[in-house]
Amino acid sequence: MPIGTNIKTIADKKGVSILDIIKGTGISQSYFYELLRNEKENPSLLITKKIADFLGITVDQLINMEVKNENID
Repeated sequence: MPIGTNIKTIADKKGVSILDIIKGTGISQSYFYELLRNEKENPSLLITKKIADFLGITVDQLINMEVKNENID
């Protein structure tokens, strides 16, 4: 699954709003929405780590959610 889809799925499961993620990570709103729309397919490791840390998961879980089908609760 593309990273934007993974972010949305994990945020929904954890009850976190997209705006909370944007505010909590300091990522620009326009860039973040490009990620969500899967217009940016390869965010930097720093951006990916900020999102994963905010969501309380590993970078691996964020990137490979579908492949590993891990429990992210």
